[in-house]
This record gives sequence, structure tokens and C-alpha cells, in this order.
Amino acid sequence: MEVAEQMAKGVKLISGADLGLSVTGILGPKGATSTKPVGLVIIALCDDKSCISKVFRFGDDRLLNKDRTSQAALEMVRRNILGIPYED
Repeated sequence: MEVAEQMAKGVKLISGADLGLSVTGILGPKGATSTKPVGLVIIALCDDKSCISKVFRFGDDRLLNKDRTSQAALEMVRRNILGIPYED
């Protein structure tokens, strides 16, 4: 999770935006290891106050993983903008 947060911080810094968002993981169908299975995705979001990262395990379908990842990332942004805490 630390790498994803560093990526999000970098995005925020380089772009000058109010939020930095990063996504990393293994969408499939290849690339998995014993510690990083297909479907493991980490999404991080940084603003001026904090950085949060969430780990998701979506499954083994690449196309579904892409959709789920984008929706989860947008949900994190939406919650941040509206001030809604992210519950696990």
C-alpha cells in the first residue's frame, strides 16, 4: 500500500491538482505471483490532509477487474469530495 500512496502523492505534486489518485495491481490473466494473485488491486488517494489506500481482491476476469477498479477509484474520489468516510 505504501507504493500506491507514494504514487498518489507524486501525481498530486506533479500535476498541481487537489487530489492524487493511483492504481496498481494485477488485473490478469497473467502476472500473478504467490503473494500477488490476479485480481489484487491497490488504490490510493491523497489530498492536502491525508492519504488513504484500499486493497481490493476482484477475481480473475481481466475485463471485470478493469471495470471494478475504475468504479472503486471513482468511488474513493466521490467520497473524498463529499466528505464521506470510507468504511471497510
